[in-house]
Amino acid sequence: WLHSCGAYLRNTQEVETALRSKGIDCQLPTFLLAEVVLAYNEPSEGDALAAWVARTFPHCLFGMYEQIGPHDQFGRFMRRHFLHRQCPLRALLTRPDLKSQRARFECFPRVHAADMMAVLAATPKEELQRASALERFDEHEELHLK
Repeated sequence: WLHSCGAYLRNTQEVETALRSKGIDCQLPTFLLAEVVLAYNEPSEGDALAAWVARTFPHCLFGMYEQIGPHDQFGRFMRRHFLHRQCPLRALLTRPDLKSQRARFECFPRVHAADMMAVLAATPKEELQRASALERFDEHEELHLK
């Protein structure tokens, strides 16, 4: 089943209440996806959310897509972009790389992390072409600043 609900992620009790109102069973195998979510929170808030997920969902896969590398050309560009839009990436400077992101998830039994370039390099060309036809990636220029 696919569940979608809204909750204030800095309040794990609110998150749990919202999920349970949708009938979620935290004991079932669960895939949770956070796409550039934790970067907007203070580092301690993202760490607390990750720890809560690990405790609450004992059989989960937590997928996360976050920005790393705040000091390279792409990172500086994106930090300026989000700051200009008045939504700074609060955790980016504290969690700037894969090592620090892995540390955030040490509360899980296993942690695997890769950057986008490694994922793209490991993806078959046919799959990249298929995915590109579904949705155009609009940040090629910025990505190649890395």
